[in-house]
Amino acid sequence: MTQLPRLAIGTIQAEADSRFLVWALLHLFVRRSLQPQHFHSRCCFFGVNGAQVASGEGSRHLDSWTMSAPLAQELFLRAARNSDLAVIEGRFDAALGNGHQVEERHAGGSLDQLCEWLGLPRLALIDVGDMQAHGLPPRPTADAVMLDRISGGDELRRIARQIQDAWGLPVLGGLPELPRIRETIRSTPADAELPLPLCAALCDALERYAKVPELLRLAGTGSWPASDASSDWEDARRVFESQPVTVAVAYDKIFHCHFLDTLDMLELLGATVVDFSPLHDDCLPEGTDLVYLGCGRPDLYQAQLADNVCMRMALLRHICEGRRVYAEGGGLAFLAEFLFTAEQQLAMAGLVPVCVRADQPQQPLRAVELQLAQDTWLGESGLTLRGYQNPNLHFEPTGEVAQVCGGPVDECNLLAHKQVIGSRVHLNFAAQPRALCSLVTPRKCSMARRS
Repeated sequence: MTQLPRLAIGTIQAEADSRFLVWALLHLFVRRSLQPQHFHSRCCFFGVNGAQVASGEGSRHLDSWTMSAPLAQELFLRAARNSDLAVIEGRFDAALGNGHQVEERHAGGSLDQLCEWLGLPRLALIDVGDMQAHGLPPRPTADAVMLDRISGGDELRRIARQIQDAWGLPVLGGLPELPRIRETIRSTPADAELPLPLCAALCDALERYAKVPELLRLAGTGSWPASDASSDWEDARRVFESQPVTVAVAYDKIFHCHFLDTLDMLELLGATVVDFSPLHDDCLPEGTDLVYLGCGRPDLYQAQLADNVCMRMALLRHICEGRRVYAEGGGLAFLAEFLFTAEQQLAMAGLVPVCVRADQPQQPLRAVELQLAQDTWLGESGLTLRGYQNPNLHFEPTGEVAQVCGGPVDECNLLAHKQVIGSRVHLNFAAQPRALCSLVTPRKCSMARRS
């Protein structure tokens, strides 16, 4: 299994965008009757989910910031076990800038670190437009190169010779500019699925210039490093064996930002995972112990959500009966009293006494470490969690709500109301087995009142 062909594909320029070439490459592998498994190199969500459309499989996540090496290796092997090859996408450390070192606790996970942990061959992506403006970047730690935004075959061959002379690295293909297709994709709403014809068009363009046999040969050169087996799941397994649990996961065109790694591990450990739609369903799945509301855009469907009174009452009953809800980002906005955007004030479900403010323009997520300052059902005081904060959302309590992490009130990264826990931070619980264990442990904790 450790001989599974695998590639790390990463940008080495600060402003380069790897998505278009990676989606084209994933679909190209599918055309060659290969099933790729795509991974992001950070536990973040990245807008339009083109990788799932391109490959036919949902993206998983690996992250050197939130995971230990043994845990990353275990999650990689589990997620990729039924695939023909794996593609890990991200940004190499070189993209941070010449000689500019950013501490990992601020920058988040490192693709370079994952390459060491997983024995990944490295494919550096170079944006030709950026190169023309700023020159050839410093030589990366890489095994080969691919080019993005080429004008055609002549430019590909010319730059390939330049890179071979300067770096001694082969260029294994390039993707043309395709301005109309890229602009269409950029204008696609983040909550929408990438249309398959756009993905196919990217693939058609790459297929003319990609050296697929060489890419597959490179993918097979990785050497799996020696490592200790992960024992992070032993406590979680014991909990699941003693206490079956049903997790109802909100999933529809509004709520679609879930870490599939977390859902994979819940099912592997014995939980029953059932999806439901806050938009269309009138009740929660039978026997629900935990409602899991991931991030999404409830502001785009406020009227339809408000019309579904039955689902609102089902959630209210679930909360009043002392059962648990975990709501992240847009999931908490749905439960809140109001959601304030730059354009309007929207009345939401009103199940948690909090208002949510969404800022514009959008800022990138940032790596944060949280420590629980009081006991909750998610974990005991002192438990450390790592994830990526959404700085564009702000929680403003209006009633009996506890801030369960230390820090300034205006941060309010984790809050609790009854048995509801809301998070401003994207948490991949597969990366944090202690928290995953707590996530499904049916116990109550008293909530400190907000001062």
